[in-house]
Amino acid sequence: MRITILLLVVALSFVATGCQDNSRWTRVRSPDGKMIARVQTVEPGPMGIGDFGTTVDLNWTRGSQQAAVVFAVNNGPGGPGGLDVAVQWLNPTHLEIVYKHGQTIDLQAITCHGIEISAREMRSTQ
Repeated sequence: MRITILLLVVALSFVATGCQDNSRWTRVRSPDGKMIARVQTVEPGPMGIGDFGTTVDLNWTRGSQQAAVVFAVNNGPGGPGGLDVAVQWLNPTHLEIVYKHGQTIDLQAITCHGIEISAREMRSTQ
């Protein structure tokens, strides 16, 4: 009976570890405060389940509507604790997305909710 309980505890520990939220994110509010852009990078759990990926979504700051994904790459993380993508508002109606060199773009919107969206590769510092 003790061995059964011990095996059950170990199995539950592995399941709980594998279900952890392994994501990093940042949010940037538009200059007029009406919109928010969120960058989220997701990594596989400790058991190697899941995919790497970084998305940018756009949403109004008021209301309960779903955010719209406007950009996505799926090439793994840029480094420990780092995001693959950065965003900056050039003005209240223009969001610029900067991504690391070598990323494969899976999705890139050009407008959303009246916001112009542009993307460019990050310049190498080497």
